[in-house]
Amino acid sequence: MPDFSEEKGALISEILSSIQGEGLRMGERHLFIRFASCNVRCEYCDEAEKPSRIMTVEEVFDEVIRLDQREGPHRFIALTGGEPLLEPEFLKQLIAKLKSKQCRVLLETNGIEWRALTEILESCDSVSMDMKLASVGGHRDYFEEHGRFLAASKGKEMCVKIVVSKDVDLAEFERHLDLIADTNPEIPVFIQSVWQEGFGDGEFLAGLIDRARQRLKDVRLGFQLHKLLHIK
Repeated sequence: MPDFSEEKGALISEILSSIQGEGLRMGERHLFIRFASCNVRCEYCDEAEKPSRIMTVEEVFDEVIRLDQREGPHRFIALTGGEPLLEPEFLKQLIAKLKSKQCRVLLETNGIEWRALTEILESCDSVSMDMKLASVGGHRDYFEEHGRFLAASKGKEMCVKIVVSKDVDLAEFERHLDLIADTNPEIPVFIQSVWQEGFGDGEFLAGLIDRARQRLKDVRLGFQLHKLLHIK
């Protein structure tokens, strides 16, 4: 994984104003800062290989202010990816600048880098966590990391997204549901089919949601609103 010092900045693939397409804040206008680096390569990923460039904290902040003045107001500045938590020092500096302008910060993360999370969590207003299933993404199991991430996030507004497919291992799925329930059964959880499968089989998705509802108090069907609307 590239090591970007404070002087070099971070790899950014895009900064844009758009409609939030997922999670608790769906439908709101957000300003997105998309980090290019990632520590997981999910088979269904639609962000890999996008062009990117190294930007300093000051360059990113200046672009955010320019876009906010032109296309705002924005409900949140969304730090997304890729994986933003691979750049904790960069994030600390950037969030401090954003907070100086009274910006609200939403962290969108794969829920793995729990140590980095503890360095910036206090400055974030909301956290959207992906819970990665090995049977769906084709990567290694991150159960332990997800557990530590959930524990570290206690007390913060957050939601969890679980992407599923026809290949999902039901035992693995239920094991992760139990992990959420053991931490906080009231966390909103979105069950979402991979986009390549569209909305997937309705009966199958309904069955997964029913399994989740047996353990959790707030389970919802997730989808990607921005893709339905054909916007970024």
